[in-house]
Amino acid sequence: MDLPDYHIKDIQVVHNDQDELICVGFYSNVGRNSADGTYYARYSSDRLTKKSSQIDEFSVDFMVDGKSNRTERKAVRKDKRGADVELPNLLVRDIVLRSDGGVALVGEEYYLEEDSEGRQEYYYNDIMVININSSGKIDWAKKIYKRQELIFAATTGVLSASVSAVNMARAGFLSYTLCVAGDKIYFVYNDHKDNFDGRDGKDYRLTPDNLKSVSAITSIDGNGRIDKKVLFKNDTNKVVVYPQNCVQLNSADPKLLLFGRWKSTERYMRLSF
Repeated sequence: MDLPDYHIKDIQVVHNDQDELICVGFYSNVGRNSADGTYYARYSSDRLTKKSSQIDEFSVDFMVDGKSNRTERKAVRKDKRGADVELPNLLVRDIVLRSDGGVALVGEEYYLEEDSEGRQEYYYNDIMVININSSGKIDWAKKIYKRQELIFAATTGVLSASVSAVNMARAGFLSYTLCVAGDKIYFVYNDHKDNFDGRDGKDYRLTPDNLKSVSAITSIDGNGRIDKKVLFKNDTNKVVVYPQNCVQLNSADPKLLLFGRWKSTERYMRLSF
């Protein structure tokens, strides 16, 4: 893969039913930890001959969606004077193949910070679904708002191994799991109970990492329509879902195997669609 005028920031490769390798990801103009748009390429799987490739730029409206008023004003000013406006901290998480040769590219805003005492702060924010057609152009792009943060204790000293194990276990609370059913993609993740009133992303509340959170299920269909609901209240069920430890069981008869825990209790749940 070669983009002489751009920087490839993150990419995944999947194999489709036409015996092609599909490479999908993000590119940047400036080379920092940010994305200006999507990259899509198709290769023959036998000789890795490139059949097509395409980049497509994100709209400024999409990039500032859910961001603060200050961030939005700054981005609009930069765009008007011809400066680069990009989405920071965007990673490729999943690729969902479309029947027409296109893909749904799922990204997530993720970054890590460390304070002076060695504590690490992990941020898992908005899920982004970008629908790319078989020509490599963006049909639509949507954000599923999410605000998640965990602060992990420093892993130095004689207890570093045990502290690291605790941190890794807690990390399962973050991010999301997904299931593809028909023309919809379902996302399950932890959220704040007040984030279900239709509020704008810039007003979203931080998800508590305890029983005060709720398990959310959000679907997005082939036209980009989003439907968000409470799956269950964690305090009622005395369990918190750990999305990073969940898995889709069957693509023909789609089900999600959910894993949850609270203190010393672990539970498994099956979610059918």
